[in-house]
Amino acid sequence: MSIRQIALDLYEQEKEISRLKKELDAASPDRQDPIRKLINEASLERDKLRNMLEAKKKG
Repeated sequence: MSIRQIALDLYEQEKEISRLKKELDAASPDRQDPIRKLINEASLERDKLRNMLEAKKKG
């Protein structure tokens, strides 16, 4: 995967996390746990993409 594609995917993941956080703020208490789980999963994917991007830049 190219650096450009990784960066685009990273940007999309950041947007998704932002959207989910807004959704969490507006959610009823019974909907918050599933949204938190989605945020955690998206954050793990974002971190993976960041690591991939850093590795591509270095090598």
